[in-house]
Amino acid sequence: MIHLPKTLNKKKMWNSDKKNQDEHSLASSISVFAAGLKLKGDVDAPNDVRIDGFMEGNITCGRKVMIGASGQLKGNIKAQEVHVMGEMKGDLYAKGLAKVGATGKFNGSIISSQIEIEQGADVEASLTKIRPVKEIKREEGGNLLDKIKELGPTNSKTIPREKTE
Repeated sequence: MIHLPKTLNKKKMWNSDKKNQDEHSLASSISVFAAGLKLKGDVDAPNDVRIDGFMEGNITCGRKVMIGASGQLKGNIKAQEVHVMGEMKGDLYAKGLAKVGATGKFNGSIISSQIEIEQGADVEASLTKIRPVKEIKREEGGNLLDKIKELGPTNSKTIPREKTE
């Protein structure tokens, strides 16, 4: 038989477990590529991604991608939201906000429903603002990013409304 101390508070114990679960959930919801890390290859993540090291490859993310001030990316990003505070060379597609911070250096194209460039940012890019996209119908085989690239920034054609909803 196991004897537990009388001071054991079950309520406190359960609260502690919940706190640990919440901390674990938060920690596992962000993938961090630390400063000094060099990575070649593609990343497909359902959670947030932060790049503080060097990466060469593409990132597909269901949530937010952040390139920290010391981060460098040579590749493309497709995500819900993107913040560039370091260096990026490639194409960026964000369903929501695409932001280049004051310390950011960006070279490529930005396609997003919201584009923000802070004062001091070094940006050499083509910018395409799109209306927010809920979901692209897979059965039509349409990919909005490919359609926008096909049209190009100087083409006056528009994407039919039914293709983007």
